[in-house]
Amino acid sequence: LVDMNLRYAHVRDKGAGRTQISLTQRDRTVPCRQGTTEDGDPDPLGPCTGVNPWFMYQGTIPSINANCPPGLPGFKCGDLKNKINFNRSSTQDSEGDQVFYYADVGLSDGLSLRYNLGWSEVVQRVNKDGDYTNRIGSAANPLLSADAGVPFNDLLSGVDYLYDERSHELQLISHFDGKFNFITGIFFYENDTTWSVPLQSYAGSFRFKNADTAAAAASPFYGFIPVSNCQDVLTKVASGFLGINTNPALLNEAGSYWGCPQGNDHTQFFLFSTNGKSKTRAAFVSVDYRFDERWFLSGGVRYTEDRKTQGFDGGFIIGEFLGAGVPLTIFFDDSDLQQRTWRQTIGNVSLQYTPADNMMVYGRVSTGYRAGGFNTYSPGAPTDPIEKETLINYELGLKGLFLDQRLQLTSAVFYNAFDDYQINARQEVPAQFQLPTSDSPLNE
Repeated sequence: LVDMNLRYAHVRDKGAGRTQISLTQRDRTVPCRQGTTEDGDPDPLGPCTGVNPWFMYQGTIPSINANCPPGLPGFKCGDLKNKINFNRSSTQDSEGDQVFYYADVGLSDGLSLRYNLGWSEVVQRVNKDGDYTNRIGSAANPLLSADAGVPFNDLLSGVDYLYDERSHELQLISHFDGKFNFITGIFFYENDTTWSVPLQSYAGSFRFKNADTAAAAASPFYGFIPVSNCQDVLTKVASGFLGINTNPALLNEAGSYWGCPQGNDHTQFFLFSTNGKSKTRAAFVSVDYRFDERWFLSGGVRYTEDRKTQGFDGGFIIGEFLGAGVPLTIFFDDSDLQQRTWRQTIGNVSLQYTPADNMMVYGRVSTGYRAGGFNTYSPGAPTDPIEKETLINYELGLKGLFLDQRLQLTSAVFYNAFDDYQINARQEVPAQFQLPTSDSPLNE
């Protein structure tokens, strides 16, 4: 006897990408963003940290009351509205295909063989207005706003996402009439995921600057270093005085290098892309044994091997980094092309006791495992690669109906003992890119 089932799903979603609404009015009276105090509060006397995109903005913020003061949460001035400002169209185009298949083959009255197949592929592209205003550039100068003739932001952000996964599983399953039954099998899984995050600025001060022309116009650099082109800025200033890497051949060793952007249009000034591949191989067995109507024992063992490769993890950013109006490019790459492998054997055993038809007490001991991963090479970052995480779990529970079935109780107590517990955390890099100090919680 053979039982087969095949399902195929295709999904297409075209429309507007998800975005956020503004929750407060902005200060439109100052031309630049201000720094913050040590307590994190705005510092009106602090240095300028960038263009204030709302300076002299003539429009409204449609999500909140127009009379709401700057900085006050908008919901305190009335109901929030699901409305946004934009001048760059928001688009979403995603497409996905999924296949699920299984086949059961009866080998005998007490044994069957089951094959499971899973396959999924997703392609998604999203673009949205990145500055949450509807300001546009003037006809005379697209780098100055049409409403006030001042520097402003006009951003378009996007995400490109590619995802492909495949899995195969073969199981041998018993259906014996006796006290003992089992499931054993092998499992294969592969995954390939790519993210790309481009960011475009239509009002950046360096958008239409030619790097060589800007460098010649800035000479002598800072009043004492003559330069004739962008490469001079790199070799005579960035490399010689600041110790910055300007050799592309040392990118993987240094983590980044500085270069000169090509051409006269730097609208796309930022790109980050990452690609990861993983493979999992596993073998497992699970057994059940029923002593009688009251006592039931189960357990299992699984061996897993995970292999991961980081195909690429990097990108570039263009900006006027040295303060002399010369556009420069920083290329960064934290890729680790070496395949990493983690292995672990885990298992579980549980005992159940049913003193009555509507009550069950159980105890369980199980182990768990999560494969490691990749971290960046940034100075001060925790070790790379990330170690595998393991767990021992102890559990006791009681489930049942009480008080003439008027009370349903589901209770359990747990104790989890982790080793190399993985968490996401950020830590301020100490002075001069030193490693984290011994009192850092990340070193515990």
